[in-house]
Amino acid sequence: MSRVLFVGYLIVVLAGCTPSLPASEVPAESDAGIVMELERNIAIPVDGRLVQVTDMPGAEELESLSPDGTWVAFVSGTTGWAAVWAVPMPSAAAPRPTPIQLTNVGLENQRRTPGRAPAGFVPVPDSTKGIRWVDDRTVAWTSGGVEYRAEVPR
Repeated sequence: MSRVLFVGYLIVVLAGCTPSLPASEVPAESDAGIVMELERNIAIPVDGRLVQVTDMPGAEELESLSPDGTWVAFVSGTTGWAAVWAVPMPSAAAPRPTPIQLTNVGLENQRRTPGRAPAGFVPVPDSTKGIRWVDDRTVAWTSGGVEYRAEVPR
């Protein structure tokens, strides 16, 4: 391995990241089933203009608008573990609504062990299937052939 490649790999490892694997090689308990950009906020088209929905550190991916158009579900790793989140669509009364973490709440202080997920970890959606809405408050997704659901609080 060349010195430049080794240094780059060392930086990735020290930063707590691992090189990307093909989806077929990612363990089912992994939160690495999707490749997230370094920084990406969600913007949804509304009446011919883009409305910014999120402004969290890191990237938000796999967004899905609820059938009634009032919520957006998405995946974010802002806490250190990839999780499914939901946020109300911005409005005049709430121009910057607060996102709600639906899965993996409280795991941010859990120590990472390669190949093992902590107790209570819920995998994020397979990137090819994403998140779908069952009704106006329930999201569903598939990861590793298993279906998961979460309900947005009322």
